[in-house]
Amino acid sequence: MSKEEITRLFATSFQQSNQGIAVNVYSSWIRFIAISLVILAIMWSVNHFMSSEEKEKEGFLVRLGSRLIRLVIGLMIFILLLTVRG
Repeated sequence: MSKEEITRLFATSFQQSNQGIAVNVYSSWIRFIAISLVILAIMWSVNHFMSSEEKEKEGFLVRLGSRLIRLVIGLMIFILLLTVRG
């Protein structure tokens, strides 16, 4: 059996055992949850490692948002490079 046949057989048996729900639905949900958790972890770590002096200053949310946006954009570019080159 080739890899394509094994993949097709797995997808068919998975769909039959889950009442018609395809494999890619589960794969998409797992990917969405994983990316959401990574973004939440980045937000928590940036907030956690900011000093209390920075948090007390005016414009805290602007600095926090700026850091988060830069990190999330960097992460998205990294994921894009992995998927394009992979």
